[in-house]
Amino acid sequence: MDKSIFPIVSVLFLFLALLGPWFTISLTESYEYREDYEEDGQTMTYQDKSSSSYYLDKNIVEYSTEEGPKGLLGVDAETESHSGSYTFYEDSLEDNGGVTNNIFGFMHSLYKIFLVILLVRIALLFGEGVLDVDRTLLFSSFMIFVLIIFFLFGFKDSYISTYDHVILENDMRGEPDVNMTFIFGFGNSSEPNSHLDYREETTSYRYEQFWISLPEANWIETGSYFYFSSGGNTNNYYVWFDKNGDGVTDKPSVAGGSEIGVDLSEFNEQQNQSREALRDSTYLSLTSKISNHFTIQKQDSSQMVVTAVAHGETDNIQNQNVNGLDWGVQENGGVDSYYNDIYTSTDTKARWYPSWGLLLLFLSGILDLAYRDNS
Repeated sequence: MDKSIFPIVSVLFLFLALLGPWFTISLTESYEYREDYEEDGQTMTYQDKSSSSYYLDKNIVEYSTEEGPKGLLGVDAETESHSGSYTFYEDSLEDNGGVTNNIFGFMHSLYKIFLVILLVRIALLFGEGVLDVDRTLLFSSFMIFVLIIFFLFGFKDSYISTYDHVILENDMRGEPDVNMTFIFGFGNSSEPNSHLDYREETTSYRYEQFWISLPEANWIETGSYFYFSSGGNTNNYYVWFDKNGDGVTDKPSVAGGSEIGVDLSEFNEQQNQSREALRDSTYLSLTSKISNHFTIQKQDSSQMVVTAVAHGETDNIQNQNVNGLDWGVQENGGVDSYYNDIYTSTDTKARWYPSWGLLLLFLSGILDLAYRDNS
């Protein structure tokens, strides 16, 4: 390989090192959730990225967000945004009366030294017959490697002095923070249960339940009735009391309901004065007709508790004209739906490292040494 092109390439690398970043720190925050927050929805990913790149003469900060389905190569962004800003160190010094943060001051100092090295290399490139090539290359290579060492050992301290050694705080118990121990590194932190993933629908069912307290048979009129419905109003029933016993004469006219007759024609005087007797007779009539739709239990001496076996919104029991009948609803039938929120964690990744501008400076120094040996 013709080593005569080394000086040109070396100077080109110096120019690129001036234009490129020397150090980059990036933070990526991401979480996943289900589309429309539904349990069977497609997995979506949200990413929020920020990076700060330090050049010799400026600092560039970039922000971007991406949101979309999770793909094999990352996020298939459906929505995204990008923004950024930059600050020249010299402008920061002028705007603040010569005072700036440690990083800006440190990089600005390196910038001045770098310009001297660049000036020397350009002078050697165009004045090779005037300058001592061997000594000049030795000087520029030495200054390049001193500059690199100075940067590697000084930038971390400048960063910590400006901000802090903690890059990421870890809120999880027992997990350490992510600290800048070296000039290059990485770390992750996770904040559990920090963002809604999906809503889990839970359904509960209520079954219509009511109690009835029956009066004495002497208190009621023949043909009087009360009515109620099975769970979810699938069937409607009316219970009527027949003192004549023919099942027809005193039967009430009720539209849209199935009849349940209670025959009281053979009640004696003692039974007519007993609430328990009327309760037992009514109980037998109900269990013979609607045992598939209700569970019926006797309670005390005059009461029954009736519970629908099917859930759903149900019309409450109503007394049409039975004298002395008492009743109450213990549970309204229905279906209740509520949502249990399931949360996912937010993960944050930090990366910091010397960037390609510093690498090009190193390669320029190597080329200077290689050309010096050749010459």
